[in-house]
Amino acid sequence: MYSDRTGLAPEPGEILLSSLLGKIMLSASIRGYNVKYPYLQYTLMDIGFKTIFPVVIILLVIASACVAPPKPAPSANSSTGTSSQPGAKGSTVTTAPTPQYVTIETPFVTPTRTPPMPEITMTPTATPVPDVWVEIYRITHYYSYNSTAFSYDLKNPPMLIHFSLQPVNVTGKKIVVKHYGLDIETTEEVSYNYYSPYSWFEVTVRDKTTGRILAQDGFGSPPGNSYSQNVNKTLKVYNTGELLVELKGNSMTATVDVNVKQDKNIA
Repeated sequence: MYSDRTGLAPEPGEILLSSLLGKIMLSASIRGYNVKYPYLQYTLMDIGFKTIFPVVIILLVIASACVAPPKPAPSANSSTGTSSQPGAKGSTVTTAPTPQYVTIETPFVTPTRTPPMPEITMTPTATPVPDVWVEIYRITHYYSYNSTAFSYDLKNPPMLIHFSLQPVNVTGKKIVVKHYGLDIETTEEVSYNYYSPYSWFEVTVRDKTTGRILAQDGFGSPPGNSYSQNVNKTLKVYNTGELLVELKGNSMTATVDVNVKQDKNIA
């Protein structure tokens, strides 16, 4: 029956309770006093019983009024957590959420996804097919300031023009005089063999429509040009379209063969 009002002014009920307790103690003292004054015993006992019974009732009523009111329940808006109460050092109170307006659920568990294994596609390696070459022109001719020509519509380059040459050889013997000092003189016969400076050959590839030179090669020293004296050469033409191939020379026997790919060129 103790109030939760520590440190505050006493309520009127508490004052009345203290007064009644004092009377009870006084009555107890008078009973002890009746040992010496018996004539007062019944009077005091009668007063005591008549007084104590209502006092007990009053005390019960006052005690029920002095009990501290219950603490209000936490509101629905209060959040879950731990808070420290004043006066209770080191103690904590955990409040649970009130499911008045919400539905308590289990947190969502994100499933672990295993990334798919990449598919490895093996691309078959194509076996290269060798080109099939077709000879479209061949001639063996002795050139003496003359020329020949042909045309061809090249769709899939290159065109290979190979020529093998037999220039005129100049051969003979000559006497070489050698001098040793002022009085000694000797002679020596020397043989010679070389290509005639008048032997030359030239291959010219033109655009048949415009006459523009697309490729050119040859042997010796034709008019306006000069080539090596290699008697075996191959001229490669990478232009497409109608081609005009001119062959000309002097003091020269030439064998010319022309080849193209079968694919797209030969029906």
